[in-house]
Amino acid sequence: MSPLPSRRAPRFALLIEVEVMAVSTRERIRSFTSNVSRTGCYVATANPFSNFAQLWVQLTKGGQQIEAEGAVAHATGGQGMGISFETLHPEHQAILDGWLAEAEQS
Repeated sequence: MSPLPSRRAPRFALLIEVEVMAVSTRERIRSFTSNVSRTGCYVATANPFSNFAQLWVQLTKGGQQIEAEGAVAHATGGQGMGISFETLHPEHQAILDGWLAEAEQS
């Protein structure tokens, strides 16, 4: 599977379960990603959080789970939001890198 175009890092079309929480309101959204990179992901949702909202993000795939702090980079009402990862612990980055490597080989 070839990467999708990206400005900061290659993105890959990966369907990963995601839970996103707005830090300020504690409101949660559960959905799936449609693409993922080392620096963020896109989450499909009819009710995205507003641009620049600070987030806690949890991604779950194949029994592995990672957490990141991030922010909404862009939101489109009725469609979804692009999330930029701001803090990702090294052990979680390693898991994410493994997912992306698998996608690249597909």
